[in-house]
Formats: sequence, C-alpha cells, structure tokens
Amino acid sequence: MTAVEQIGDDFLPFNEKRASKTPQVSGTFVLADKAREVIYIGMGSNINKALLNVLKGGDSCLSKAIFFQIAINPDPKKGVANLFIIYK
Repeated sequence: MTAVEQIGDDFLPFNEKRASKTPQVSGTFVLADKAREVIYIGMGSNINKALLNVLKGGDSCLSKAIFFQIAINPDPKKGVANLFIIYK
C-alpha cells in the first residue's frame, strides 16, 4: 500500500463543516461511530461530494457516523479493497 492509500490515525468529526473542507479528488473514506469503530467504507471520484452526499442521504445506519478519515487515491476501487483487508 502506498502512502497515498493510507488512512490516517486520527479521525475527524463527521459534520458538514468539516466534510466540506475535504479535497475534491478521488479516494476512499471510512466512517466510524462514537467508539471509533468502523461502520462504513466508501469511495468516490470526488471525496468531498461523496461525504456530503452521505450526510444529506438520511441513511439510518450511517446516521451513527460521528467520525471520518479519508485517503486520496487515483484508483478508489483498489483503495476500498485494501481497506476491507485492513479492517477485516
């Protein structure tokens, strides 16, 4: 895994203000609950837009997301596959 694919150790608060500051590039993201347990692994050609869509989507399962992390990755599908391996 390259440094670009690595998700950082620090979770950020998952809210519209913070998510709107994420880069508009392709990559992966992880959503976590208040205990910082991963509840969702996602990807997008625009991380910023993907995170904001999750916030506006109203999915009851994802409403438990309190924190997030991102990783810039030119191949988000490969990045998601790597994250599933890591969090398995």
